Amino acid sequence: MQAQSLPEPLVRPLESNAELIELISATSGEPEKVVMERLLAEERCIGANVRRDLQAMGVEPHVFTADMERFYETTKSFLYETSTWNRAPEKLRMRKWTGEFLARRSPKKPQRILSFGDGLGFDSAYLATAGHHVTYFEVSHECILFAKQVFAANEQDITIVSSIDQIEVGGFDAVLCMDVLEHVPSPPDTVAQIATWLKPGGWLITHSPFFFTSYHRVTHLKTNRKFSGSLELFSRHGLHPVDGRYFWNPIVLEKESTTPHEAHTFWVTLGRPILLLGRYANHMHNLIAQRMSSSDKRWSRDLMDRIKNQ
Repeated sequence: MQAQSLPEPLVRPLESNAELIELISATSGEPEKVVMERLLAEERCIGANVRRDLQAMGVEPHVFTADMERFYETTKSFLYETSTWNRAPEKLRMRKWTGEFLARRSPKKPQRILSFGDGLGFDSAYLATAGHHVTYFEVSHECILFAKQVFAANEQDITIVSSIDQIEVGGFDAVLCMDVLEHVPSPPDTVAQIATWLKPGGWLITHSPFFFTSYHRVTHLKTNRKFSGSLELFSRHGLHPVDGRYFWNPIVLEKESTTPHEAHTFWVTLGRPILLLGRYANHMHNLIAQRMSSSDKRWSRDLMDRIKNQ
């Protein structure tokens, strides 16, 4: 399993507005015209639908409350935000980097991977297409229905679990946890749980922009900003950095074992002071992160044409 044989990170149906519109409409029950308009709003500004729906429900942003929990259970807005983010250029680079990391570190065998909180299932589909044995975990029934269609479109047989009790302790070579920890009320508890699912020497691969509590990211919790740049969040549970990209997008942490892997942490070390600063003065961080998460304009141009030609 060599890096050059990896699949394209733009998995189906992300590469086709027509397929994506049809799938979102079928999952949400919203007319295709509404889906196109909401997708276009998201392509123009990622986070637009979540922000609008949160305001409409009168839920306080950036604070985990019972109202926020109900919002997660009832909103359809994440269908748009998650789809748009998963085909944004930066997210595609992250997905490709993850595939290449796994291919470098385990070139002769597929890994057993838990994709934790994978939402619409795009990362799971990519890793399975790359030849790994993937377990997808998600609690949202709507997301699971959507992900099943994604897995079918990519012709991948992926194990689906919707309860933490179904996840095997010590059963995984890697856990992928992308854009999850900044949303949860207690990241230390979640990281502790993840560590129990990893085999000794296994990897946690995570992207957790804790600093990103902007006007556009209303479900990222302000109480979690204190974890920006924190390695102690992971080290207290026996997880230590071995690789990663500059803004920890993502960072790879290895579970302690008797035969640790060689660490390549230059970019992790270089980016840490900047992430630490994001705990206190995050305005510039938010602007940069929003810019980095910008969409590929071809999708919005195509959507505008579809709406105009209806």
